[in-house]
Amino acid sequence: MFKKMRKKVIYVFATFFLLALCFGIDPMKVQAQDIPSITLSDTIVTLDSTLEVTISNASLRDDAWVGLYEKNETPDGNPASIWWRFLSEVGIDNGNGNFTLDLSSIDNDRFQPSNGYKLVLFSDDLGSYPIDASSNFHLVDEIRDGGGDLEFLVVSDVHIGDSVAQEKFQRALTRSDELVENMDGIIVAGDLTDTGYGNQYDNFMEVYNQYAPQDALKLWVMGNHDYYNGLLPVHAQDRFESKTGEKIHSHKVLEGYHFIQVSTEGVATHGVFGSSLKEWLGEQLEAASNDDPEKPIFVTVHQHIKDTVYGSDDWGNDALYDVLDDYPQVITFSGHSHYAIDDERSIHQRDFTSMGTASLKYMELENGKIQGSVPPGGHEVSEGLILNVNKDSNTVTVKRMDFYNDRFIKDDWVIEDPSDKTKYRYTDARIEDSENPYFDETAELEVEHLNSDSVKMTFDQAKDEDMVHSYKIQAVNKENNNVDKEFLAFSEFYKYPMPEKLILEITGLSSNVDYEFIVIAIDSFGKESIEPLKGSVNKPTLTLSENVVNINGTIEVTLNNGRKEPGNEDWIGIYEENETPDGDPYAIWWRTLPQLGITAEQGTFIFDPENISSEKKHRYHGGGKYKFIFAYDDTFDIQATSSFEVSPAELIISGDSFALDETIDITISNSNNPTHAEDWIGLYEIDESPDGDPCSIWWATLPDLGITDGEGTITFDPRDIPVDNQDRYKAGNDYKFILAYDDTYRIEASDDFSTTESSKNNIALNKHCSASSEQNVFHKNYPCKANDGSMSTRWCANNDDNNHWWKVDLGSNYDVNGTRVVWEYDGKIYDYKIDVSIDDDEWINVVDKTDNESSSQVQYDDFTANARYVRITIADLEDDCWASIKEFEVFS
Repeated sequence: MFKKMRKKVIYVFATFFLLALCFGIDPMKVQAQDIPSITLSDTIVTLDSTLEVTISNASLRDDAWVGLYEKNETPDGNPASIWWRFLSEVGIDNGNGNFTLDLSSIDNDRFQPSNGYKLVLFSDDLGSYPIDASSNFHLVDEIRDGGGDLEFLVVSDVHIGDSVAQEKFQRALTRSDELVENMDGIIVAGDLTDTGYGNQYDNFMEVYNQYAPQDALKLWVMGNHDYYNGLLPVHAQDRFESKTGEKIHSHKVLEGYHFIQVSTEGVATHGVFGSSLKEWLGEQLEAASNDDPEKPIFVTVHQHIKDTVYGSDDWGNDALYDVLDDYPQVITFSGHSHYAIDDERSIHQRDFTSMGTASLKYMELENGKIQGSVPPGGHEVSEGLILNVNKDSNTVTVKRMDFYNDRFIKDDWVIEDPSDKTKYRYTDARIEDSENPYFDETAELEVEHLNSDSVKMTFDQAKDEDMVHSYKIQAVNKENNNVDKEFLAFSEFYKYPMPEKLILEITGLSSNVDYEFIVIAIDSFGKESIEPLKGSVNKPTLTLSENVVNINGTIEVTLNNGRKEPGNEDWIGIYEENETPDGDPYAIWWRTLPQLGITAEQGTFIFDPENISSEKKHRYHGGGKYKFIFAYDDTFDIQATSSFEVSPAELIISGDSFALDETIDITISNSNNPTHAEDWIGLYEIDESPDGDPCSIWWATLPDLGITDGEGTITFDPRDIPVDNQDRYKAGNDYKFILAYDDTYRIEASDDFSTTESSKNNIALNKHCSASSEQNVFHKNYPCKANDGSMSTRWCANNDDNNHWWKVDLGSNYDVNGTRVVWEYDGKIYDYKIDVSIDDDEWINVVDKTDNESSSQVQYDDFTANARYVRITIADLEDDCWASIKEFEVFS
């Protein structure tokens, strides 16, 4: 049939063509006038927009129709159109006319913001989908109009998790609102929270809603820290969207300018950007560029684009570069690294413009500098950007803001005609164009000794056309002229005001080596000062004949490079290694140089621990770390130190790996003899520092464990761990036992081990459960809190009645061999019974403690049964005690 119709159409057209020629009519003009078309009133719209659709020269057939499809879909019936109507249904009866399409009326899951679509005109509905014309449009999340210049705030890495972060966020919002006449939008480039917990989002929104202009457009993305909640990525994303009301990826139009928000899709430090997300970003960029190819397009992403701004080499991701590099008008904002935007490398232009956004919470910089990656003063940094877009001149002006010190940072960044690469000024050419830093002729370098391997260095800062970023410091061995050590140090450019003199402690030097120190200034682009600063000093040293001695061992001590004529009160003393010689405490032992027979710059004496006074002998013990110190003139100005150890006590555990429910034998030897009353053993996670915060997972004094003479073996049972600490003793972790003396955190010995899963399998964990009642209005003590694996949650009945029950469905039948219940309180007696069932109908009693005499918080019950359902009934309670369970475990 269709072939016949096509032949007929060809015949009619040929006849028309010949007639047209006979009558002097140009058939091509007639054809052009009859070309069907469909035009739209707008190409960038939102879900609540209406489109004015104009149709010309459409088919006059009754079944001519118009349909809505995704931009890249081929209309062929699979998939079906998102929306369609016959032309007659939209009021077009003669092939020409217009109608209004209310986008909010389209109810189809395929019609979502941040996607491209097309309206297609068809000549008939015979099944072949003959396309006469089509027109594209792009659906965005929000369109906000306004007048005057466009102004908005850009911040990142808010890290809401404590009151300090909240205060800094509040300060940034308040101060920026004061500085900007009309805040049109607020960009947050990820890490809104420190760990992505719900209460952190609540605190973020509380601060934002109280201090941010409520009519400012929200332009937010997720960062990797927003995934640190242990949830699957999709659930972490759901939490972000539900708590903030923002999508993880969005495309919004603010006063005619496109803002595209791209969130990392997972917890990985350097970001996760899949192929579908890259394709989506490309579609948004294409739509934005088609809307106006000269206006800047603002793209926000948490991680830097690799090899663009300061910090992107270590903290960047290259996944999006190839998507962005076709759009020179793009301006990206990214945080993540926390690098200070005082550095001019924080803006970069190559194929597009990139800007680092620093951090509101604290500053971090590259590794490898003396001050560390989070240097002193790093928490006194809170920075962001305030942007102005002049719509008339198409110029973007960027003010860098130091919110902590309430100041603007250096000169504005100015981007003229962002789409024009010839006007780029923040390119890699700055590397070659920058001038070398230099030291003034009056600059001085002073070096003084701190101890045997360190010096204090003070020098005048170098000068630069912009700023000095850092210094290279070389320690040159005077004897062989070799560079023994090389150090890098920040100029502390991030401090306000930047110090005129830099004071550094140089550590890790070799003993008995005279050094010349060379200081070279380095600017942000790597240019070095041509003329360095130089300085040197001959330092006193103490050398010891032994670095490790037994408790009664003597040490030969040699002083080098002291004074040629020692003062009567120059002295040498012994302290514990971590003690600061300042008179409190006094030295364990000390003598003046004349008392030691040293009368020149060099001398030797023999230290005998028998000469330590009796009242100080307790500070000199096995396993101790000590230091000889040398000082001048009865002061505590230390000129040299040298450390040694007294052979330590030993703590050895009976293996390297233990199941969670397995006991561990611990052997102590070479400890204090007799044992002190408050010598103790404690259990910690491998990376924890025993300092009281956090407290030990478990601990006991040696006398309580039966060790009184410094030696012995004890058996540790994990069931002795306090209930509140049991969450910290987990399978797959590394732990350590430590030995310490006298109720201090001075570690005398330690040994580590790892844990594996318990030999008893808890088959009730996270299984479906129910209860006779629950506290669920304010306390949220639901039944599921009793088998969630956490000791910090609990199920509780809604009153203090007896005979409340809690039940778990194991999902299928198991051979059960016991249970463990952890009550809310220790020291309370809970009378209870445990029943099992295979069908939740007929129950068998396996434990009857309705006359319970134990007040232990944790109670184990052994039995054997085949069951799917396990139920515990609390038969009787003490006064002021409710049925409440922290954890109920079933073993198979």
